[in-house]
Amino acid sequence: MTIETAEIAAEITRLHDFFTRWFAGTIENDDALFDAAVSNHLAEGFVNIQPAGTMLERDILLEQIRSGHGKNPAFNISVENVCLHHHMPGGILLVTYEEYQTGALNSAPENGRLSTALLRPANGKFEWLWVHETALPPEGSKPKISAV
Repeated sequence: MTIETAEIAAEITRLHDFFTRWFAGTIENDDALFDAAVSNHLAEGFVNIQPAGTMLERDILLEQIRSGHGKNPAFNISVENVCLHHHMPGGILLVTYEEYQTGALNSAPENGRLSTALLRPANGKFEWLWVHETALPPEGSKPKISAV
C-alpha cells in the first residue's frame, strides 16, 4: 500500500483540530470520543518531546490532554507544510510538519513548532509512535545557525 502525503496531512490535521476543539471546550468531554480521537492513535511506547526538551511518555501526555478539556477557549492550532521524508521498514513513516498555536496558555501565547513524527498505518488508521517538537523562532527573527 502506498501512503500519500495528503493522507498523512489529513491525519495530522485531524488530530490537531481535535486538540483545538478539546482545549477550547467546543466538543463534549466524553471518554469514548477522546479515546477514538487520541488514545487509540498513540502507540504503546509513544513519546512526545516538547520544545523545551521535556520528554512525555504516552500515559502522562494523555492525562495532561484529557484534563485540559475546556480550559483554554482561545486556543487554536494550525498545521502547515507536511512532508513525508522516509518510508522505513515495518511501514513506519518519518514526517515533518509545522504547527502554529495561538492563544496558548502553557507556552508563548503565539508560537510555532517544527515537529518530526514517526507514524505507522495500522488497521485503517495511523498510529503515532513518536513526536519531537522544536520551537520555531518568532516571526521576523533570524534563526541562529551553528555547526557546533
